Formats: sequence, structure tokens, C-alpha cells
Amino acid sequence: MDSYSVILKNSDEERLKIKTFLKDYYSFDDEETLVFLKKSPGFLVENKTLEKAQEIYKKTQEQNFQALIIDDKDIPQLARPISFENIEIKESGFFYISKSIKEYIPLENVNMITTGIISEECPEVSVTILSSNLLEKIKTLLNIKKRKDTTSDNKPTKYKKTELIFYVDIFLNEAPLRLRIKHNDFDYSFLKKEKLYSSIENLKILLDKVTALSLKAFKNKTTNAILKKEPLSDFIYNDLEAYEKEITWLQMIRPELSSL
Repeated sequence: MDSYSVILKNSDEERLKIKTFLKDYYSFDDEETLVFLKKSPGFLVENKTLEKAQEIYKKTQEQNFQALIIDDKDIPQLARPISFENIEIKESGFFYISKSIKEYIPLENVNMITTGIISEECPEVSVTILSSNLLEKIKTLLNIKKRKDTTSDNKPTKYKKTELIFYVDIFLNEAPLRLRIKHNDFDYSFLKKEKLYSSIENLKILLDKVTALSLKAFKNKTTNAILKKEPLSDFIYNDLEAYEKEITWLQMIRPELSSL
């Protein structure tokens, strides 16, 4: 059986109108609405019958914002990202460099630059409690009175830690090529004296340089927010899948990006 989705037609659609629609259709509160927007950017409903999709589309018209009905078979498949770890920026292009690749890209071939910010779990950090013998020696040295030992054993305690990861994807208007930078897996030595201690701040400098030379390239809202130095708390995606979903949506609503 065929299925259909209803998506936003305009990437600049007023956020308030979208929130009002979602609250009405799904009976969401404010927090649930925000979670939905971060999980499914651009998509209002998915996997519906044509009749149901048309009914939902009518509601968007009543609330005065533009939407599209999409046959799910027509949703494009994204090109697999090619990760790279270094860059050489030239006057009219750049070399993207990894362990096995060094290729030149003319900046005129760049037609979309997107950024995704995702909160990801880091590897567990183990903290080992001091052994009881070592602890007693320290107490003796510090002249601390001995008391009943409450330390159990020397087992490590594990703590989970999350970190904001910035992904930058650079799309070309020839062939289905998508280049990806992961901010904490990148060599920023090309910045030389401009290089800062923070890899996130270095990524922002890199974005400034690439976008300044790729003036015609479309940029998603997260990229624009970074360039404008806006607060980024509203631009954190639910997960990497949500970021990829936004890219898929942008390709569907912008004909000039459809060849990606």
C-alpha cells in the first residue's frame, strides 16, 4: 500500500505557525512540540494514506502556512558522506584531505553547506576509588584519626558523559558527493595563528572561511546561526538521524539541490 508524508514547503516558514499546528494535531504541550521539531525537522506527518495526508494538508492551509504532500517512494536517498580530516583552502577552491584522499574542489561547485549539532555519549569514564591501605597511609600522614573503613573495594566507578558534536556537510552540484567534517576529528593546523584552543571555535572559523568563498551555496538554519554568532541551544538535533532527515527535506523543497 502506498504511503505519503506531509512536509513544509518553505524552510523559512514561521516557527510559531508550525508549533500551533503540531500542538493542535498531536495535542502536544510546549516541551513535546520542541522534541518533535528536533526529531523530525521539515516533516509534519509521515507514512499516511493519501486520504489522511490530504486531510492534514487541508489543515495546514487553514492555519495559513504552506505544505506539500510527498509520495514516500519519491523521498531521495542521501549520498553517503565522505569524511575528511584536513583542508587546504585556496582562492577559488579547496583540497579535502584524508589518509587516502587529496582532491581539489572548486568553490563554485559547492551548492549547500549544512551543520548538525548532536548531543552524543562519550566513552564511559572510569574513576578508581583509592584502596583502603593507601587511604589509611594518607590519613596517617595527615594525622587523621582512624575510623571504621567505609570503602568497599577498589572497583572503578563508571560515569556516562555527553558531548556536543558538530557535523558539517558540504554538498557539490555535480555527482552525488557529500563531504563531512566532524569537529573533534579534524586537524585545524591550516589556521596557523588563528587556531584557538577549542575545536568548536576552530570549526566556526573554518565555516566562516568556506562560506565566505561559497556565497551562492545554500546554508541550513544551524549554519546561519553559527555564522551570525547566535545562541545555539535551539539548534541541537535529537540525533544524527534527525539531522539527516532535515537534509533530505531540504533537497525535496529546493529544486536546485535535487541533483545531490
